[in-house]
Amino acid sequence: MDFEDTLYNTIDAYLSGSLSATEQQAFEQEITQNPEIKKEIELYQSLQQHLRGDWTRLDPALHTEELKNLSAYRRSNEFVDIKQHLEQVGTTYFEQPTPTTKRRWWYYAAAIAVLVIGMVSVQMFTTPTTDALYAEYATWKELPSLTVQGDDATTVAQGEALFYKKQYREAIRIFETAQTTDTYPTIWMYLGASYLEMGNTEKAIALFQQLKDSNTLDSPKANWYLALAYLKTGNNEQSKQALQQLISTKNNFKQAEAIQLLDALE
Repeated sequence: MDFEDTLYNTIDAYLSGSLSATEQQAFEQEITQNPEIKKEIELYQSLQQHLRGDWTRLDPALHTEELKNLSAYRRSNEFVDIKQHLEQVGTTYFEQPTPTTKRRWWYYAAAIAVLVIGMVSVQMFTTPTTDALYAEYATWKELPSLTVQGDDATTVAQGEALFYKKQYREAIRIFETAQTTDTYPTIWMYLGASYLEMGNTEKAIALFQQLKDSNTLDSPKANWYLALAYLKTGNNEQSKQALQQLISTKNNFKQAEAIQLLDALE
């Protein structure tokens, strides 16, 4: 049904709570008498919820894996870029006054955008992208602490603190200086992770390869970090090779995660 612009003004006012008590009562009576208006309001509300990112209402007990995949996707760069664009559209439509003749155009244009992102999110339920997998597995929680016996005033400990604050550029300066005088493998891990998070995969891979060739107790861990680095570049084959090497070492480090990630990439 084709409605007048005045109806959309009334819907705006109704949902924002700006109608008077008398106006609200009259409009609610009109809604009960006209199912088409009710559908229009429901669509309008759904659009607002989608633009705010609230489109998942799955039961966690029944959809654990789907929610896990979507959670990883929503942390990925791809999702963040799309969501920011949609939020700009939503802000323009819902918060900034526009001529009534443009209202419905914004309404349906935004609805189409929501449909697209909804389709992408459904796809994430079954096939997470490499970007989403990287966001899920590159948590860096397993990195050994550089703080020695509770002393957080050392230079490398300060670098560690900056790393976990996601101040990677500042952390890199500290770790680059530290590695010139110290061949401590953990520094290579933090430095490689910092470069990886900054998008410099070439330097990250070189550092993780250096760790792998170091013949130290930590060298087997390099396969996990190389797998993440190749995953970030979209090179799934090399990522799988690194994971297979890690699994074959029978080392306890990230074995379960490596098997899960390898399975996701197959």
